Amino acid sequence: MSVVYATRRLDVRPDVRPDNEPSIAVCRRLGMAPLGRTSRWYGVEVEAFRFAAPDRGE
Repeated sequence: MSVVYATRRLDVRPDVRPDNEPSIAVCRRLGMAPLGRTSRWYGVEVEAFRFAAPDRGE
């Protein structure tokens, strides 16, 4: 998640197709919080995750 810090982006929300188990495993390994399934943005159902970087006070 170094790119999160390098770009100063504090919130990353990847959406993964439910059948893409390797990508879901990566999200979990990185400590992303699962937000559940949604079809809100793309017209297909995806597993939504969230990674929030700690506030660095900069």
